[in-house]
Amino acid sequence: MEPKDQSMLLTQYEYFKSENPKKRIRDAAQYLGVSEAELVGIGAHNILLKPDFERI
Repeated sequence: MEPKDQSMLLTQYEYFKSENPKKRIRDAAQYLGVSEAELVGIGAHNILLKPDFERI
């Protein structure tokens, strides 16, 4: 997803959450027509894990 699309999705998600504070992220994803993973991926406090299995 491109940065412009991520920014727009984040804005839409924040608006959805402000209007529906008790709804879960999966409900927001369904409403916005994206996957739950996409919404999790745009969160500012989320960290993308890297599959560095050999080092583990």
